[in-house]
Amino acid sequence: MIVTHELRKVYPGRNAGPAVDGLSLTIPAFLTEILGAHLQRGPGGAFVFTGKEGGLLRRSNFRRRYWKPALERAGLDTALRFHDMRHTCASLLIAKGAHPKEIQARLGHASITTTLNTYGHLWPSLGAQLDEAMDRAFREARANVANVASMWPEGWLDSRSAESARAKPGSELR
Repeated sequence: MIVTHELRKVYPGRNAGPAVDGLSLTIPAFLTEILGAHLQRGPGGAFVFTGKEGGLLRRSNFRRRYWKPALERAGLDTALRFHDMRHTCASLLIAKGAHPKEIQARLGHASITTTLNTYGHLWPSLGAQLDEAMDRAFREARANVANVASMWPEGWLDSRSAESARAKPGSELR
């Protein structure tokens, strides 16, 4: 889907933010079906979402006329904000293992820093994953080498282990 136009009212003293004209988005198949059905029964015209008469939706009355009744019909908390769907989308993508750069693109963040600062706490700790990956790599390498110890001069590994045991905390072996 390509967003060709974005229409929004900007009030004096407020920042409109960056325009999204020409933004290219991918959407899942289920959403394509829902939007297709919506457009077939809709009033037609240049806009995907319109008011009952086919006019523009106004932010000032969207919550009262459309959003809150939809939440009630769905049995959801009417305190949920429209913007909360954006956070839900990001959370679901993270839970499904999406790459942070893909999430950044989907949300339209100019910088990956914004995405990571906002949603970083939702990613699982990578410490355990990195440890497991290194352990797997070690075991695979070990399986591919008949005898790792044979790579070193005889007794070298034993002498390094003894030297390591005698080393003072914080010192490095050379």
